[in-house]
Amino acid sequence: MKVSIKILIMLLIFFVSPLLFAQYPEIEQTDIFRDENFKELQQDIQRLYPRLIHWENGQQTEELTEELLSNLKFYQYTVKEGEDLFIIAADMVLNIDSLSSLNGIENPLFLQTGTVLIIPNMPGIYLSKEIRN
Repeated sequence: MKVSIKILIMLLIFFVSPLLFAQYPEIEQTDIFRDENFKELQQDIQRLYPRLIHWENGQQTEELTEELLSNLKFYQYTVKEGEDLFIIAADMVLNIDSLSSLNGIENPLFLQTGTVLIIPNMPGIYLSKEIRN
């Protein structure tokens, strides 16, 4: 694993844990024409994802890392009947690892209807500060 990816993961651990208990804008529908929060999420992902990939290739500076993290936002989404994490990740244009790590989901196929998920506006592996045994 490249050093730059390790740094990003460590920074995400530090910044993400306290944020998991905050209130986030709710995404009610995965439709950019009917849900302003979903539209904003998709715009953020389109804007930030290319810069994040460029950063992973080791071509950016530490200042850009702080800038990227300052743009990190979260939304909440309530699982609807028939959805699993693969469907939700595809709708949100995020990888499955981003959603499963942030939400502590071990089996992405089994989500209960009504479960509230935290959705980030950029991909990454999100780890808790707490160590689990």
